[in-house]
Amino acid sequence: MPRHRRYRYAPGLLLAAQVTIIACSNSPADTGVTVRDSAGVVIVENETPAWRDGDGWSISTEPVLSIGVEDGPEEYQFFRARSALSLPDGSIAVGNVGSHEIRFYDSSGKFLKATGQEGGGPGEFSRMGRIWRFGRDSIAVYDYGQARLSVFSHAGQFGRTARLSADCGEGSTHAIGRLGDARILARSYVYGEMAGQPGAKRYDMAYCLHSLDGEVIDTVGLFPAEEFYQANGADNFRFSAPLAYGRSTQFAVAEDRWYIGSTDSYEIDVYSSSGTLDRIIRRLVANRPISAEVAERSRQRTLEMLKRMGGRIEAPAPLPETMPAYRSLLADLEGNLWVQEFRLSEEAPEWSVFDSEGRYLGLVEIPADGTVTEIGSDYVLGVWRDELDTERVMKYELRKGASRPGSLAK
Repeated sequence: MPRHRRYRYAPGLLLAAQVTIIACSNSPADTGVTVRDSAGVVIVENETPAWRDGDGWSISTEPVLSIGVEDGPEEYQFFRARSALSLPDGSIAVGNVGSHEIRFYDSSGKFLKATGQEGGGPGEFSRMGRIWRFGRDSIAVYDYGQARLSVFSHAGQFGRTARLSADCGEGSTHAIGRLGDARILARSYVYGEMAGQPGAKRYDMAYCLHSLDGEVIDTVGLFPAEEFYQANGADNFRFSAPLAYGRSTQFAVAEDRWYIGSTDSYEIDVYSSSGTLDRIIRRLVANRPISAEVAERSRQRTLEMLKRMGGRIEAPAPLPETMPAYRSLLADLEGNLWVQEFRLSEEAPEWSVFDSEGRYLGLVEIPADGTVTEIGSDYVLGVWRDELDTERVMKYELRKGASRPGSLAK
């Protein structure tokens, strides 16, 4: 039987009722970071970046590789290309959800082959998710429609499949990554008594560790899911959508750890591959307030969407007073954590970088209109859209400064 350790996650609250500070490695006045211990959990609190002038990282202005065309051969046209990975030989694997394919391109962007199609057989997909690394020599794709994980070699050859147990939560089980010790991290909704009731709601999400055969090994805990709004209108019209500027829980999976945090506040928990909370990373900044102008734009977008849907609701959706603390998380291949800052559409996208011990290094500006899917030692890879909404898989050079901060290890 799996060992369940279920608890309600509360941002900003420590797991222990009493906090014992064992030691501080340094003071914020000197380095901008404080490290302390609370019942065996390391807490890293950041005030200022570690990078000094000239030591930061930056992205090349132009991509060093671009794959994709508006008109041309079908293998170069992308539709819902949700993820891209760089393989050891320099080739690129792209998960093109619109065609239910994994496409492979060489280091110059030339198409090599494709595998997968729509269907229910081995190596086929009905609701294809993103692709992710699966050990050193494989990639995996989770099929949401069949609750099935499919594994392929780097050459595109189908290897094996596994269905994940439904014993995690109440909703469908969704795999979100593999840890280095061959455990699969997955999550599932827990609805409780709020299902079907109107208003602003936020269900729980159970996070579980599965074996490679799909069985639940352990339930890590309950975390809040994304906020959404449900309302009942005239003529039995029911409206349900994500709450504008609502909070959510973001995660990132690395080789030996995984990160999770609710965007209520700038706090991110670091779990070991076994599911133990090891570290809490905090950046001591307040959430940005929502201005009257931003609030009005949000209200107008909601009304326009309702008009397109042909319905109306009894009351407008509520709007938080502040924006979420951040937008998303991504673990790079060098052990750093990248946190996408919450920015408005007209603002330049920025990512905060934290090293493997939780020290805040500084900000990196990323080209707009894109989704970053992988960051290596010297590149940023993802999917960008141009002014004609054409999808392109692009690779940018990541340029790093010479500064390397000291260790925070206790």
